[in-house]
Amino acid sequence: MKNVIVISAHPDDEVLGAGGTLLKHLENGDNVYWLVTTNISEEAGFSQERVQSRQEEIKQVEKEMGFKN
Repeated sequence: MKNVIVISAHPDDEVLGAGGTLLKHLENGDNVYWLVTTNISEEAGFSQERVQSRQEEIKQVEKEMGFKN
């Protein structure tokens, strides 16, 4: 079993750039970890609803892909 980390600037970059490779690692039973390096906030001009929905979208992708964290 391997430990794999994917680092992406934005949510969805990991799937668009390396989705097939990540799925192969997951199928092999490897631990896949995910780091998104950007965030949005109300202070940056986003609505509370958009900030919350983005976080929920990230959690859903994490769950569906099978990322550890």
